[in-house]
Amino acid sequence: MLKQVKGRWACLFLDFRFYLPLKTIQAKKETATIRGDVVPFQTKMTQAAQMLIAIAEHFSTAPILTVTDSWFGNNGLWKPV
Repeated sequence: MLKQVKGRWACLFLDFRFYLPLKTIQAKKETATIRGDVVPFQTKMTQAAQMLIAIAEHFSTAPILTVTDSWFGNNGLWKPV
């Protein structure tokens, strides 16, 4: 969410995920586990799309403006959303 704080724009996160590389998950490293279970792999685009969909569903009566950098601002993100 973008919000003006003391006259400047601030980005306030409504959701976040930790990205774990596939090789970390395949190696079953301790950092890739939650309560002893290895987490399933998700690409950064998949994670971003799921977060945007969840936020848009929650605020279904309001328009949503998504601000991304050039890496996320393409059809790899927009098509699933």
